[in-house]
Amino acid sequence: MQKTPSPSLPNFSSEPLDCVGRTLKKKVVQKKKTMLVARQSSPPKGNDEGMSSSLEELRGALEFSRRDLAAWSRERQKDIEEVRRKSESSLSLAARELSLLESEIAQQKDAACRARETTAVEAAVSKGESEVARLRREVRDLEIEKQRLLATTTQGLAASRNEVDNFQRLGLDLEGAGDGALRLRFTLLDKREPARAFTIFVAVDDDDKYKINGSSPALPEDVLEDELRNLNETNDFATFVRATRRHFLALCA
Repeated sequence: MQKTPSPSLPNFSSEPLDCVGRTLKKKVVQKKKTMLVARQSSPPKGNDEGMSSSLEELRGALEFSRRDLAAWSRERQKDIEEVRRKSESSLSLAARELSLLESEIAQQKDAACRARETTAVEAAVSKGESEVARLRREVRDLEIEKQRLLATTTQGLAASRNEVDNFQRLGLDLEGAGDGALRLRFTLLDKREPARAFTIFVAVDDDDKYKINGSSPALPEDVLEDELRNLNETNDFATFVRATRRHFLALCA
């Protein structure tokens, strides 16, 4: 007949069971010592009486072990509760520290963002101030240049007026002749007929070069070509006017 296997024992902790075993052994040793002393000091008892006494003593030892185990269990429960309380306290403290650290990190990030924004604004302001300073220098330089040009133009106009007045006294009159041409009209050249007019027409072509559109009375072609070449090379219109007057004056000789 096949034996039914016995159920396996629960996986109890070894420490409390070891404590019970040690207590039982301790009581058995004490019992043996007590029995030895009792035999030496009193007459032997019957087997039944001795067996009953041993059972009572074992029951007492077992009860003592049970009480010892209960006390040990209570102490361990207290230890467990203390460990759990300390763990919960440590976890709560760690959670608070973590929250504070996260808050501090967030504040540092915000401060860094504000610092970057402030730096960008300061850089933009500095750049703007530099640009304003540059524009002010340009405006100052332009004002100086304007004053210089105004003075030069004023002097040039005064000189031109004087020169025009001189030419008018010498019988020169400048008039527009249409299509951008200029007519130079000379008088007071012919002593026999001072009102006689000598004219020459000057214009500017598409290449920004002077050209002569005719003269009356007609001047020689080579003379006109030489004076036109000198005018385009030197861009000295006053010298051209004087030279033309001389050539017209030569016609009156």
